[in-house]
Amino acid sequence: MHDQPWTTAPLVAFDLEGTGGQDHEHELILEVGVVPLVDGRPDMRGAYNSTVNPGRRVQHRPWSSPGLTDDALSLAPPLGDAEQTLPLF
Repeated sequence: MHDQPWTTAPLVAFDLEGTGGQDHEHELILEVGVVPLVDGRPDMRGAYNSTVNPGRRVQHRPWSSPGLTDDALSLAPPLGDAEQTLPLF
């Protein structure tokens, strides 16, 4: 049943950036990234990423990604719109 290598499976790498666990139930998604893996290697032609407008100001912390500023996030789509533009793999 599982006699083929994992590299032949249809896989994607999925990454989220958020406000952080310190926000507990108020943590928000700020960025989404998806990269399909073809033959076990990233296929950047099919990669997708989007910043996400969290709908409120976000406290900058030392570990925050530098590009995820309130100004940049205010121009991004809300999460629901970003979800709709995710490619189907």
